[in-house]
Amino acid sequence: MTDEGVVGGGATTTSYKSTDYPHLNGCGSTCPPAEAISEEKVFYATHEHDPPGGDDFATAFARKQFVRDDECRRRSHSVLLDEEDAAYLCEQGGRRHCHISRGTVKTVHGCHQATPTNRYTSHHSLWLRGGVDVTTIFTDVVKKDVAK
Repeated sequence: MTDEGVVGGGATTTSYKSTDYPHLNGCGSTCPPAEAISEEKVFYATHEHDPPGGDDFATAFARKQFVRDDECRRRSHSVLLDEEDAAYLCEQGGRRHCHISRGTVKTVHGCHQATPTNRYTSHHSLWLRGGVDVTTIFTDVVKKDVAK
């Protein structure tokens, strides 16, 4: 990945190379999108198991969900800036999403873009570089059995 410039708050705009994101090949030339930034930030993720495993963080593409939605976004991981949004997601998701982990996404991990929804205003899409294991990022379980 090559840096092209810096925008406010220390975020770096980047030019993404297919060698950085080989798992996104075939997804279009603009994946991750140009609006995605590579910036260190703390996010929250929801998961079923404690400790979380790889299946807990499967993308919509891997789960074969939202098949009519944007292919690039389906290949991203859903994360939240706000712990309260994560708790609400746990409550709405039932048993599948009953734990919340916090993780610091670093610039070497990949890039993210704010993709708020009506329910989850702090929602972000996270694209990890090839070889980055999401389970090594979200290791700090901050709330357990939220949905119970």
